[in-house]
Amino acid sequence: MFLSGLLYSVCDTVLTNMKTDTVRWSVSLSAAMAKKIDSIAASRSVTVDRAIMDLLADAITAYEKQREAGEPSEAERLRAQLARMK
Repeated sequence: MFLSGLLYSVCDTVLTNMKTDTVRWSVSLSAAMAKKIDSIAASRSVTVDRAIMDLLADAITAYEKQREAGEPSEAERLRAQLARMK
């Protein structure tokens, strides 16, 4: 559990499909968001860092698909799908 209400996550790996050097970032999250991510990590039996990386990869993929979608109805469907991942 996160007593401070903030999660400082250090991302040691860039998305696997990118061929770049490793980047370290520090991210502050609300207590509610940290609790959700902690729950997701526990349900997947992975570390919090891995859960954050997976969620970011999914969100970026959905965002890119949304940007590529030329049809407004497809963009709305992808936006709803992304909202359900939160």
